Amino acid sequence: MAFSKFEFGYPFGLLYLGKYQFPIMTENIINKPVTELIPILREADPAIWKILSESESTVAARNEIFNYLTDLERHYFNTYSELDLKYKHICEKNNAKECIRVLKNIIRTENEKLTGFSALKILKKVAQGSLEDTSALKPGFIMEVIF
Repeated sequence: MAFSKFEFGYPFGLLYLGKYQFPIMTENIINKPVTELIPILREADPAIWKILSESESTVAARNEIFNYLTDLERHYFNTYSELDLKYKHICEKNNAKECIRVLKNIIRTENEKLTGFSALKILKKVAQGSLEDTSALKPGFIMEVIF
């Protein structure tokens, strides 16, 4: 059964961040453990994964990710962009812009202070393989970042 990406209720998410856009079947990952979701997270946006895994500090990772996301957002709405993102449907562009806004909010220091939790610090540890105990991670957290 084929679904148009413009139909309501299609059974997959589309990843808009980065130069990749591919469907992830939610029914295929909804019951996966964290250890199986981490490779999917890595493939969701290899550029962000690289920043997380190579950054020496959380502050450096935050700055690099903000720069990356700002550049990406600019490419979506720049008529003269070198990337093919400018040819996306306006609904896809707006969805991407909203996803970028949400991800920026998740990693903002203000939100970390309000919640007492650093999602970026955890993601950085996951990317660098330095998170000793992944049992504390919930699949919902990883899936939220994937989508």
